[in-house]
Amino acid sequence: MTRSIAHARWELGLLLSNGEQLLLALVIPTALAFLFRDLAPVACVSVIATMFTSLAIATGFERRSGALRFLGATPLTRLQLLIGKLLAQGAVLAISLALAVIACAFIGALPTLTPVEVLVWLVAILLACWTFAAWALVLAGTIRAEATLAVANALFLVFVATAASDPADLPSPLGALVVALPSGALSQTLRHPDSSLIALTVIAAWGVLGTLLASRKFRWE
Repeated sequence: MTRSIAHARWELGLLLSNGEQLLLALVIPTALAFLFRDLAPVACVSVIATMFTSLAIATGFERRSGALRFLGATPLTRLQLLIGKLLAQGAVLAISLALAVIACAFIGALPTLTPVEVLVWLVAILLACWTFAAWALVLAGTIRAEATLAVANALFLVFVATAASDPADLPSPLGALVVALPSGALSQTLRHPDSSLIALTVIAAWGVLGTLLASRKFRWE
């Protein structure tokens, strides 16, 4: 893990020095806290922005520039490289979530959660991180960087729209469709942690599928 942590520090430095990445992962979710006045959708947006959109775009352009191939020639193994990258994204996500909590506390919009509900939140966020990271790698490792940029941004808008809606308030067919998406399932879980088993299963299923595709389809150059 020593090499992975060292690489994570390097990746984190790159992320924190990139204005576009900071806007996407930190500024937008924090600003949305004042719009939604609800921590659940803001937490969803933080996870999606950091572990999917930001990761996909950054990895796609590193792949195009040959940076991934170069890093693969260092003493870092490919697994250590991926662990370091995910740890860095996780650190940015932690900052994003902390800012969202502070913003919601400032406007009096923090939810009151029982210890069990807090545990459900943690499980859901960790599952969602794995799922969205896997699909970010599928996207970044299979198509051109410019296409990755376009698709990742388009999907970000779709995911934010589904995360912002409460599936329980939607008509039955539309609500079921929203929950079938990982973003909608995450939103459902965070809004209604007492009835989250189906939504957690949906997130996990997307994670398994994304991991299988990433392991088979990802190309380093």
